[in-house]
Amino acid sequence: MPYTSSTWYSTSDNLLGSAVVSDGTDDSVEWSKDFSSDDFDRFLFASGDFTIWLQALKTEVNPGVTYNKSDDPPKNVINSSIKASTYTSDWNNTNLLTGPAIYVD
Repeated sequence: MPYTSSTWYSTSDNLLGSAVVSDGTDDSVEWSKDFSSDDFDRFLFASGDFTIWLQALKTEVNPGVTYNKSDDPPKNVINSSIKASTYTSDWNNTNLLTGPAIYVD
């Protein structure tokens, strides 16, 4: 999303990487590329100005699977803008239409 955006993405693929929006050549508009077949092991989530960020293994984010912070164990965070070492955080993914709610703290 552009740094100046006041809305969320127009699509949701629950972090499966199948949504394609624009081609990514213009950072002033929303864009997303298909990464569903790419080989990677971690996600980096960041605010538009990168002051808040979090890095987690793909297996912790677990795209396409529902989980609830009150029923499932906390997820491991590799590091983030609040802590340079590994720690745990409670996340939710109870609605596959909107995707996971991932928290820095």
